[in-house]
Amino acid sequence: MKKIIILPIMLFFIGCTAPIDKQYDDASETEDLLAIRKEITVYDYKVLKWQLAFLKQNNQDLSGKRYHEMLTTGQQRWKDTLKMREVVLEEKKQREEEARIKQKMQLFCNTKWGMYYYKPDYLDVNPDVVESNPELAAKAFKLDPNNSWIIFYEDGTCEVKFNDPDKTAIQKWSFVDDEIVFSYGWKDEKGVLSRNKTRFKILDLEDEIFNVSEIEESINLVLKSTIKMRKIE
Repeated sequence: MKKIIILPIMLFFIGCTAPIDKQYDDASETEDLLAIRKEITVYDYKVLKWQLAFLKQNNQDLSGKRYHEMLTTGQQRWKDTLKMREVVLEEKKQREEEARIKQKMQLFCNTKWGMYYYKPDYLDVNPDVVESNPELAAKAFKLDPNNSWIIFYEDGTCEVKFNDPDKTAIQKWSFVDDEIVFSYGWKDEKGVLSRNKTRFKILDLEDEIFNVSEIEESINLVLKSTIKMRKIE
């Protein structure tokens, strides 16, 4: 009598088992997947099919595995795959950016650029300063390329001679956001190091000319200039 009562109950629970909770059976795979497709999202269904194909391709034993277990594993594997793709894509972008920067740097590095024109823009904004006269300013800041030149090296240093026939200086520079950046500073009366920064915004860069807009920034002052250069060696 007990067996008669228990059997219908077991059949009831078996009949109510959700398709996603069923154990995998190769014989009923197509029927099971059609039933599962009606109960889960399109995205989850694609992940389940993807994971199932992956397991079969790698000759995994599917006996005893339930569809919901395979779906959970597939979801995690898909997240890991997406993260890996992001890493690979980011590394590719970084390599491309490094290659672009290197290519750009090679255009102006290891070349002696003679400076032949230097015009501070601030001379034009103060009518009380005699040097504001455009003609005087142009004459005053025409440079001799033999005594005013710069050579950039790929190791992040540059050799500079500015309007001095005998003296040269070595400075450090970096290439940031398509700008050449020089950083320097000094200690004030309290021993605190103040930082200044000069940036060369590239205006023209060709085989024979290299023109930049110079922006010199200190704590309380920003000076803007135009520097024109040409290859002299």
